[in-house]
Amino acid sequence: MPNPMGVNGYDNGIIPPEDKLVAALQPQYAREQLTLERRIQRLGADFGYHIKKGKLKQLNRCYNIPTSRKPPPLPTV
Repeated sequence: MPNPMGVNGYDNGIIPPEDKLVAALQPQYAREQLTLERRIQRLGADFGYHIKKGKLKQLNRCYNIPTSRKPPPLPTV
């Protein structure tokens, strides 16, 4: 049975605008080389957006966000 309201049963908070989300993930969190857990905590504290690892990995792939294991190139930093 489909879910007509589109609510998954959890309150993840309000999704921040795309430009603000990318601005937080790309330069700020990537430069600090935060782990996935710390990035999830910071998104919750900064925007009230509560997600899990799977969604964060999906966002990282979508917006080409560098990870702590593969940081951005030195000229970019």
